[in-house]
Amino acid sequence: MRIQRCDNGLGEDDFNALSALVDAVQAGEPYYDSPGVVSASTWLAGACEDSSSVFVARDSGKIVGYLLAQPFESYRKFYSSPVAYGVHPTSCLYLSELGVAERARGKGIGASLVNTLLAEAKETQCSILVRTLHHVHGTQRLNPAIEFYERLAFRLVMSGDGPLIESGPALRNKPRVFLRWTP
Repeated sequence: MRIQRCDNGLGEDDFNALSALVDAVQAGEPYYDSPGVVSASTWLAGACEDSSSVFVARDSGKIVGYLLAQPFESYRKFYSSPVAYGVHPTSCLYLSELGVAERARGKGIGASLVNTLLAEAKETQCSILVRTLHHVHGTQRLNPAIEFYERLAFRLVMSGDGPLIESGPALRNKPRVFLRWTP
């Protein structure tokens, strides 16, 4: 398995493979039934262009994982101010997409992708913010992604006595929590 930075974009075959992988990841846990979710092929090209960091994980030449991160300031879908998240907008990346093919999970690929981003963030003294579902869709079981990020030294962004939670129609009424990593 190797991690590849995609500064110069992806070829058509790789883009199609990545789109299919994103769709497959978003059809599984913790998302499950996500009516209204638009196919990755319609938004992924723009997301890659907006992202300052695009990485893919390859196993035997095939894309089995991905990570997209962009400057905090360029992502316009936050409900709160940078202060609420505990970040400085000019020195923060928003980790917008992370996924690993189901057949490749449990092999450290997601952690390798995130650790590649963390290494770059350490060099530039940049913090990282990630938003993820609070619970597995349709249950009260905490999203396992929270524990995954905590193992990589991310901490829940708190508000009062609990985690900062955002919800609403734009998030399809699926509450999200934030985790922050600082160098």
